[in-house]
Amino acid sequence: MRANAHLSPGLGAIAKPFSVTFAGTLSSCVGTASGTPTGGTVQAGLDGAPVPSGTGGCLTNSVTGYSINRWNDGRTTVVRFSAVGALAALVLRGVVVDHVANGPSWFATTEPTTPVGSTVLGVLAFTTNDPLACLPGGAGVTTATIQGQLAHAK
Repeated sequence: MRANAHLSPGLGAIAKPFSVTFAGTLSSCVGTASGTPTGGTVQAGLDGAPVPSGTGGCLTNSVTGYSINRWNDGRTTVVRFSAVGALAALVLRGVVVDHVANGPSWFATTEPTTPVGSTVLGVLAFTTNDPLACLPGGAGVTTATIQGQLAHAK
């Protein structure tokens, strides 16, 4: 997975509530089930999906929300996730859910190789072009790249 994230307000030296949106790609996907998609896109908080929220700063933070995975076979997986971060590392744990709704927007899991109730785990790296924004008095990190490996288990 590789995604570009936008944080509001920016993460800084002092912990506080924040929201995050992200969009990116899923690539080099493999699985034991016949028809497992090999890639697609991932996003959260965009196109009407609920915006994930969290608490923390640059040193430690946690966030919860839903990601929408759109696979290259035209199907979708909705994951309810939580991630805990320390410095540049994030550990993600999630579960595939039937659907998520946000006002008139509705996203449903339709990918049979990622059935509802299955687990998603990941170890991700969080990088920014302006790490000095984390320092006391800094503007806060408002954009970052998130990349790493995700695993899915039934």
